Amino acid sequence: MRLCLIFLIFLGVPAAAQLYQWTDENGRTHYSDKPPPGQQAEAPVSSPSAASTSANEPTLVSRPAIDPDDIAYSRPAYSETLYLRHLLRTGEYSQLNNVLQAGLEAVERDNSQDFALRTAYYAFKVPTNEMLQALNAWVAASPESYQAYIARAMCRYARGWSERGNRFISDTSRDQIAGMEREFAHAYEDVEQALALNNRAIVAYYLITALGRSGSDQEKAYSALVKANYQYPQNYIVRRGYILGLSPRWGGSWQEIQDFVAEVPVQDTGNPKLKELAGYESFEKGALLYLDKEYQAAIEAFDQSLESGPNPVAYAYRGRAYYRLDKDRLAIDDLTKAIYLRPDYADQYYWRSQALYYFGRYADALADIERAYALDPTDEYIQKFRQRLFRNYGHPELKNADNGLAQAMIEKEVPKYDVENQFKQGLAYLALRENEAAEAVFRRLTQLKPENMEYARWLDFALFRQARLDDIVAFWDDVIARYPDNAVAYSERAGTFYHLEQYYRALDSARMAEKLGDPEAAEFIERLVALTTRPESGGG
Repeated sequence: MRLCLIFLIFLGVPAAAQLYQWTDENGRTHYSDKPPPGQQAEAPVSSPSAASTSANEPTLVSRPAIDPDDIAYSRPAYSETLYLRHLLRTGEYSQLNNVLQAGLEAVERDNSQDFALRTAYYAFKVPTNEMLQALNAWVAASPESYQAYIARAMCRYARGWSERGNRFISDTSRDQIAGMEREFAHAYEDVEQALALNNRAIVAYYLITALGRSGSDQEKAYSALVKANYQYPQNYIVRRGYILGLSPRWGGSWQEIQDFVAEVPVQDTGNPKLKELAGYESFEKGALLYLDKEYQAAIEAFDQSLESGPNPVAYAYRGRAYYRLDKDRLAIDDLTKAIYLRPDYADQYYWRSQALYYFGRYADALADIERAYALDPTDEYIQKFRQRLFRNYGHPELKNADNGLAQAMIEKEVPKYDVENQFKQGLAYLALRENEAAEAVFRRLTQLKPENMEYARWLDFALFRQARLDDIVAFWDDVIARYPDNAVAYSERAGTFYHLEQYYRALDSARMAEKLGDPEAAEFIERLVALTTRPESGGG
């Protein structure tokens, strides 16, 4: 799917500045300096900093501290989460251990680095069987690695919540609760093993607070808090994990939150994030107001919370509240701040994608939903919105299609071996957005003429419209198996890997395309190198 890739990366912003007004399919009226969704090209994707280190450098990437008002919108770029998952997928366990150990050593030198370390371990907070199997392989290969056990505990924690579901307890079955408890028990076992191997593994203590809160065992959570505070007096993540369990939603009270915050060493601390805990009560009240759909009141509570410091979760929630009030520009701004401060969280990209879509920035919305899906392919809301954006994706060769003529074309009786009219019929189906019917036509054509790359590319596009990117990869795999010297097949597969945000695989395919003579591959490779080169940590 290189065509869509080129559209996303290289088309510029229209030169003429105009104000557009339109009504969407839900009856919402929008104003924007961009045309309605799907009718404009967007600014080029921004590249990461040119200053970078080798992927072999054992350190965690973190962004420099910055005034939130100075954070500007940019498209998704390098992802530490995707890098760590790449190391796991390729079995580079030694590098994984080194990077995560370096992160712990950074926390020991400077407690304010604990947030970056927890974010790194969140790379494994995926409830799928594939993730669990990959982590089992890591544990088997490195049984003395505390890092592997923490990573698997993260996965088990996510699986526990997946087993339980998101409904109220009254709507949750005993089997669901039993499934959650089973996974949490496995997570506890892994955490205990990690601490037996390294009792300074701070993320293990954080996990105990999360498991204790979810399993109504605040006694265990408090014990973990005490131990973590003794070893890391200025830690943020374990305190943040514990304070969540003090909220009324988890059986606590506002007074308990106030008493806890009063004991936090916020003065003259080397960890500025501790000051954010002073705003936790206001944040929690805002979250409850948000759940009650009192969005303006929620925004006011989040405003108050943010007076204590630039907490990314507060920005994310406030952005969602602005979105609910149809204030898409403000939503984009807040979610952009949340993404900068707390990178690699799928839900933030999901909400910003929606705001961008309704603000008329379709290509940016697509870039965000692709990142959200890459980070969390299991989220049903991400899946549905992704399918919607892909289904509406345009093609320059179909831009001026006459729907009347297209309808007449698909109603014609076309002989099976009349490839010329079969091809026209396939294009007609695409013009009318009947993507499944178009797929059937182009599959038939690629079987009749497997060497015809034009037919192959249109089949690719029909599948893309259905958000079936894994099927596109499988198709190009088959083409490559049949024609191993076909540069087009490698190039198209690289583009599909790009849209899946599997950048390391995309780079391998793009390099093969270049080797086989694709003149456009070099520019694409340059882009992929930027996406797979780890930037220098900015600290903070």
